[in-house]
Amino acid sequence: MIRKPELGGTQFLGDKEGVAGCFSRRVRTALCSALPADGWVKVAAMSTAAGTDHVSAQRLPPGSSPQAIRAALLPEEVGNFDREYRREMAAAIETLDLTPVIEMLARWQLVARSSQDPQAHRRMLAHAAILNAGGDIPRTPWQETKARLGLVGVHR
Repeated sequence: MIRKPELGGTQFLGDKEGVAGCFSRRVRTALCSALPADGWVKVAAMSTAAGTDHVSAQRLPPGSSPQAIRAALLPEEVGNFDREYRREMAAAIETLDLTPVIEMLARWQLVARSSQDPQAHRRMLAHAAILNAGGDIPRTPWQETKARLGLVGVHR
């Protein structure tokens, strides 16, 4: 949750369980009935002098919720995602800063996109492991790759 004292309001990024701990019962009821079952939302809430809560919610881009990212990962990467997500959420509870959580989700969303082609993703991981161990992998010069793909004359 990010507080904006100059506006007297709060911005919140979270799911239904998170909403439950941040807003009044009336606002929680309204928000939870409007939230998508699978996604997180960005919520801006402001309390007026009369005590009336004004709330607006903005849905995050498709595929960016922790559930969607986790579902798109290869089985061998889910454990790493879960551990990092739990670690970042625990840190966010202590610091009240969701920025590292959001950055972590953005990074894992890229991994999830790469995982759409499981064979290519696993090959990339194997190559990275070889290179990290100081090994070498066969490479094709760019000019040969361009010719093979019919991109001769295309400048990089």
